[in-house]
Amino acid sequence: MIYRISLVAAFALLIALQGCAHAPPPSTREKKVGPVSPDGVCPHLEGGYGFIGSLVQFSGSFPKKVALNYALPSSDLDALAELEKNYKRSDSGRYIFPEVVNITTLGPRQWSLTVKYPDGQSLGSYQMQLNNDSRYMCNEGVMTWGGHINGRSELGPNTINSRSWLWIDEFGDLTIEQHLNVDMNLTLLHVPTGTAQTYAVYKFVHLEAKQ
Repeated sequence: MIYRISLVAAFALLIALQGCAHAPPPSTREKKVGPVSPDGVCPHLEGGYGFIGSLVQFSGSFPKKVALNYALPSSDLDALAELEKNYKRSDSGRYIFPEVVNITTLGPRQWSLTVKYPDGQSLGSYQMQLNNDSRYMCNEGVMTWGGHINGRSELGPNTINSRSWLWIDEFGDLTIEQHLNVDMNLTLLHVPTGTAQTYAVYKFVHLEAKQ
């Protein structure tokens, strides 16, 4: 089954269901990237990739497949929503996901993503513009970004902090890693009850030539 939800939402759901902490081991990208900076070198994303990514490393229980448009940030939500409306459906009404995405560089930190089915039918394109270099930071071909939201469980308020990394690995595959830390508290007096840590790495296979 392919999940059509963001990685952050999946992780938050996992924490809510498990109610326990996992300490992730050193990640793949930690061997690859040093301190980030606004003017660092971003990953070269140009090329063709599988639209569906596979889970290759994780701590916890996660979806085995995820669509690229729900793993990468987007600055073109209207175009993305229009593209998703054109997904094919099976006889039973289930979505048939496209399998190919071609990424074209438009400028510094700007890309166009064209989504296709294997028969060449294009569903359209949307853009990814990550010009906010105080949020999206690069170094040595790795981009990182993060954020936090406030949530609740049945026990009390939580603070959810996320951090993502994006790079092209030695095989040319587009790789996304995301960590999630959930600081949990009791409703009464906001007493801290611990921090749940979890992470996952997804790979989107590089295609030898644009499809």
